Amino acid sequence: MDYLTKGPGEWLVMHIGHCENPEKFEFVYEIIRKKINRTHDSYDIILQLEREFNSSLGLQVDVYQEVDGGFKYFQSIKDGCACSFIMKYAEDNLKRAYRMAGIDPPDCPYGPGPIVIRNFVMDYRELPKHAIYGTFQAYTYATHKKKKLGCVKIILNFDKRNDDDIF
Repeated sequence: MDYLTKGPGEWLVMHIGHCENPEKFEFVYEIIRKKINRTHDSYDIILQLEREFNSSLGLQVDVYQEVDGGFKYFQSIKDGCACSFIMKYAEDNLKRAYRMAGIDPPDCPYGPGPIVIRNFVMDYRELPKHAIYGTFQAYTYATHKKKKLGCVKIILNFDKRNDDDIF
């Protein structure tokens, strides 16, 4: 299999949760994923922020692709401003989540304290429709001055699936 084959397909989140040793990170959270169907999941997200989430926080995503039975480093994506990064890649979903959490206006920055989002429905069909096929493991870090404050681990798959393949 060519591990860099790119084409049309669909995303599927297989796992989302804590990275190893979550107690070493400042950001404390809980994510509960409930499968709705092949294209939608529902999430409950509870986050306790001890500091303002603003432009001083960065974002780093380390991506590994499954190759030969294990995950090998694929790429890192970094941005010195987490607010602009997530608005660039997930603006509609993020604004909907902010509204559900009572953040008004639905934008960065937002203050310290609890953030609770219940039954946030994610439509994976809103994600990019062309990508590299395969299974990926991503570690997403909130950073401040190169220090990792929080980490979310996601395992997802991009596949050529379509409705004609099911029947």
